[in-house]
Amino acid sequence: MTIDVTTDSELWDNTESVVVTTNRVVGSTVINVEGALRRVADIQRNSDGSVTLHEHDIVWNIADAELAGSDLQPGDTITDSASDVWNIVAVSRLTWGSRWQALCRRLK
Repeated sequence: MTIDVTTDSELWDNTESVVVTTNRVVGSTVINVEGALRRVADIQRNSDGSVTLHEHDIVWNIADAELAGSDLQPGDTITDSASDVWNIVAVSRLTWGSRWQALCRRLK
């Protein structure tokens, strides 16, 4: 067994290649992202800093460096490796601004 730390993290982290589409008034931008990380949405709030999750909600984590200077905003989309399209509902910047966390809902 050979250990290559540059690629072994993909096995454990389950990163995947996705396409981020930013939708702005001036037009759309398509960005290919190599290391997006999908997680189950476990955000809980309410009483009334509200958030209601649906069965098709997940969280995507994307490194800021992968976005080529673009910001994620609600209304942008992420298309995963299975061609499912996820609409960004809410975003947060984490890890001192180096990572985006996007709460997303799958479009049907």
